[in-house]
Amino acid sequence: KILDTILKFGKINATHYDDQQKEVINMLSIITEEDPHNFKFEEYFPGDEKHIKEYIPRITRDVKGGIHKNEYTYGSRMRSWFGIDQVKGAIAKLIKEPISRAVAISLWDQTKDLTIGGSPCLNHIWFRVRDNKLHMTAIFRSHDMFEGYPENAFGLRSLQEEVREQAVAGLQEQGRHGEANIKLGSMVILSQSAHIYDDSWERCQKIVEKYIRRFQWHMNEFDPRGNLIITIDDETILVEHTSPEKETLGIYKAKTAIEMRDILIRENIISLVPHALDIGLELMKAELAIKHGLEYLQDNPIELQ
Repeated sequence: KILDTILKFGKINATHYDDQQKEVINMLSIITEEDPHNFKFEEYFPGDEKHIKEYIPRITRDVKGGIHKNEYTYGSRMRSWFGIDQVKGAIAKLIKEPISRAVAISLWDQTKDLTIGGSPCLNHIWFRVRDNKLHMTAIFRSHDMFEGYPENAFGLRSLQEEVREQAVAGLQEQGRHGEANIKLGSMVILSQSAHIYDDSWERCQKIVEKYIRRFQWHMNEFDPRGNLIITIDDETILVEHTSPEKETLGIYKAKTAIEMRDILIRENIISLVPHALDIGLELMKAELAIKHGLEYLQDNPIELQ
């Protein structure tokens, strides 16, 4: 889906190299189901399982990047570049204060990275425990979404799980078992310059054409903002907004589909395009049923008399 979005909507512009790129600004991707103990390596990834597994320690460990003064790995930036191990510091902070919003790791060196080349693409990592889950956000200033994104994502997911495991172990050692029930939460990646280089466009297009149908949104995917239950009462369209847990969050009334459309836009309670299109069709059916005195039942055809 990332490749499809950039190929369709990315703006072509120059780079510091001799090639061009298609670029989307500030692309947000959310990973929720990837199990760091059982990674799934797709056949369309630019690197195979062996390559990705060899790469992961470059994020999770203090692996040196070379002999040049500014050569590094993301792991070395986090664990030794500034003279401290920020990962250990983050774990200690989570053990001391699991509800903290200040568990952050910085990879950007203000003393060097604005003036010399080769500055890190990954700049910031933030951890947050909420609802007994450890969530993580990573920010990349520049991100090759084909060659770099998969291995980056696997490495960061591994780091997230390592931080969770060690934080849980530390809380258990202190006898704080109630606070130690921390599961693995979502991983959010903000790619500020999300791009694909021109030498990969053709290959990416072939991948999209072959695989995109497996990953496009379908009507059976539940909108995380909840469900809309549509009924009619005399000459009024009624919409009940319920949470994923079936709790009623709001009830809206309107005389026409257009009026209800405007209400739903204002309330901002639909997040998926297929859901919005489906609700639009249902609202028009409800309005027609009112106008012609027909029975309306959501997700069922109108029986014309």
